[in-house]
Amino acid sequence: MTRMGVNTRPEADNWLTSDPVQAGSRVPPHNADLEFGLVGAALVWPDRLEKLAADLAPEDFYTPRWGHAWAAWQRLMAEGVKPDVSLVADRAAWVEVGDLVSAMANAVSPQRAHVEVILRHAAARRVISLAGEIAEIGYEAAGDFGDHLDGLVGALRKEADCLKCLTPMGGPW
Repeated sequence: MTRMGVNTRPEADNWLTSDPVQAGSRVPPHNADLEFGLVGAALVWPDRLEKLAADLAPEDFYTPRWGHAWAAWQRLMAEGVKPDVSLVADRAAWVEVGDLVSAMANAVSPQRAHVEVILRHAAARRVISLAGEIAEIGYEAAGDFGDHLDGLVGALRKEADCLKCLTPMGGPW
């Protein structure tokens, strides 16, 4: 899955089936503990999180397990069903009831700032992915890549606009 046409996990062909992988010695920006805690918060306070995290998509999660759980939670909420650990685990691949019980025990308080940290990290990963694509274009000696490059630069501008809309949280991520 992609957001704005860009894979949010550049090292993965499919964000739902790939484990997080280090890119060389650098790990793309993410906060696994916050993702874990936010999924727990969604189970503890589903109505509060539904409003705070309406723009949070499963592909914004770096850890595939929590992206699966978030997708299941969103589907249940859209159907008007109050999510619980059994229902989310039933609908989410790679997620066990025990994982969700642990997430609930480690739930963060439902705040928009937590959602924005995850959104900021996802945007940063999309920028990394776009930069990699731009670098690859530079290695292509033959052919006309001007249109493709224009599209990638446009996507970078969209990411910059997205990042401007998010509240700064003391530090780059």
